[in-house]
Amino acid sequence: MPEEFIHKNYAQAVITTTGKKIRYKLLPEHNCIIESMLYEFLHSFNIAVAYAGKTDATTLEFIKTTEYAFGLKISNLVDSRISNALQLPLWSQYSLPVIEYFPVSDPKVRLTANHIISAELVESEELKSLNRLASKINALVKAYFERRDYILASFICQFGKIEDKIYLSGNFSAPSMQLIRKDQIQHLAAEGLTFQNGKQLKTYVENIIDTLRN
Repeated sequence: MPEEFIHKNYAQAVITTTGKKIRYKLLPEHNCIIESMLYEFLHSFNIAVAYAGKTDATTLEFIKTTEYAFGLKISNLVDSRISNALQLPLWSQYSLPVIEYFPVSDPKVRLTANHIISAELVESEELKSLNRLASKINALVKAYFERRDYILASFICQFGKIEDKIYLSGNFSAPSMQLIRKDQIQHLAAEGLTFQNGKQLKTYVENIIDTLRN
């Protein structure tokens, strides 16, 4: 069966963790650069990625898959929500990555494995496969940035399938991927990475691009 392709275009604005809309002119081009470089990096370690290439400066091409109705958030650092609930030091590192689930239709909602399995969104063994794949992706990307003096606080994975094969289909766009410089972790506010304006977001994104190119 021949492969079908879809295209992903990037907007000039993002919604930050505080719900604020931030924009700057080159954000679509910069997000394309970040995502394409990370997909290519993961592909080099035999991670199946749906990414097929860039069609222009603001558009990526993906193999069309049957998308899961939920995504995975992988966290390596204790955020304020968990710090307050479990009395753990804020921004300390988990001994193991924490995986949470969310419906693609509403990323603010948190789901458990039982929600997903009970709703018949996926079978138990398949969810275990997704968790293992997300953990492997986390280990590769986390180690890559650690060698460059960044801590991967959290990021989002979305997956799709073609027949029985699982593909990573999204996403590493800013600011869904939270990267903290090691020398700045002690100064990080309780709400995490925040951007007051497009200039601050642009600096953050450009630093990620420079890091990926080095």
